[in-house]
Amino acid sequence: MRNLDTVKMPKSVIMSKGKHILRMLLIMILLFVLCFLIVSVLVYTGNSSKSMREELCRKIQMTTEQTCNNVNYRFEQVIEGTSSLLGTIYPFLNEESSKFEQVEEYTEICRTMNEYINKHMISFLRLYVPDKKIYADQISMSYSFHKIKDIPGEKDKMIKGGVFWEPTHNVKFGNGTFHDVLTCSVAVKRLSDYEELAGFLCAYIY
Repeated sequence: MRNLDTVKMPKSVIMSKGKHILRMLLIMILLFVLCFLIVSVLVYTGNSSKSMREELCRKIQMTTEQTCNNVNYRFEQVIEGTSSLLGTIYPFLNEESSKFEQVEEYTEICRTMNEYINKHMISFLRLYVPDKKIYADQISMSYSFHKIKDIPGEKDKMIKGGVFWEPTHNVKFGNGTFHDVLTCSVAVKRLSDYEELAGFLCAYIY
């Protein structure tokens, strides 16, 4: 009878077991590598998505700030243009003049106002002048003249002078058409009487 301790396993069985162990080891290594790759991809994707979101937010913020700065700059240009225009024609509005002189000053005012049409987004101008001016009711395609007494709104507020912004509202232009506009208005007082307006200029933007 053979001693069991001396029984040797066939070579084919040993090789088969070795291959099985090696195969299992390779599978485990592959699974480990696969898990590592999946985790790495998820971490990279998460970081990339976060970076992309942060970059997108940064670009949106920069665009918004640039747009805001551009709009503010445009509005500043409107204020400067309107104030400059009224400052140029102020001597005509502040002084008493004969009818002949008023004809000449009307021509000069019209020439000056034409220079500001379509400049700094200004589409139409409305100038309120002293009631005695002979051109107080003149209207053209680009601007119109009116009497100070016909200024709409709170005159007590305007008599203080300065710049006024009015939100979007509907206005009739000289050609008879209506437009929704923003209005930048500038008021100036008479030198001889600070309780009286010398002129009130409205610049319409649309």
